[in-house]
Amino acid sequence: MVQSILTFLTVIFVAFLAQTTIVPYFSIGKIQPDLVLVVVSIYAFIEGPILGSLAGFTGGLLQDLMTIRNMGLGSLSKTVAGYFAGLMEKNLIGENLILPMVAVFSISLISQIVYVLLSFLVGDIIALHEVFFRLIIPCALYDGLLALPIYLLLLKLLMRQKDVYYLEDKCISKKKGKLRLK
Repeated sequence: MVQSILTFLTVIFVAFLAQTTIVPYFSIGKIQPDLVLVVVSIYAFIEGPILGSLAGFTGGLLQDLMTIRNMGLGSLSKTVAGYFAGLMEKNLIGENLILPMVAVFSISLISQIVYVLLSFLVGDIIALHEVFFRLIIPCALYDGLLALPIYLLLLKLLMRQKDVYYLEDKCISKKKGKLRLK
């Protein structure tokens, strides 16, 4: 239990550090991936909606602490995203590696739309049409592209802690150092 909590906190914190130090170098114009959101989504796919919400809140809070404006909107939008990503958990573990990419794209859209709408509600002036097509969709595409390598890495990391990992009706086991889907 303690090891899984430490792993959870480490994964979120490493994603946050990478988001603030490395990711800006990979931006395309104003478009950059939200690595914390990608990690939160994938963690939620593997662990479910409750831990996904907790991961979203933690990651969003870390990002909110870096900004002075609209404190709490990032943690709220990522909590919602983590919850919805966790609801997808039983459908994403398996042979099809495209599903995590599509799911992260969808979760990214949800998170960013929630953030923009909440920003609008607290008084920010936002051109919704322009933000949606010039920022939200390209960022969600970027997040979706990052999903596969991060998904495989986190799945391997989380499975290393357990000999057998059950996700709803699917059982993933670790035999002779290899990951197998039963």
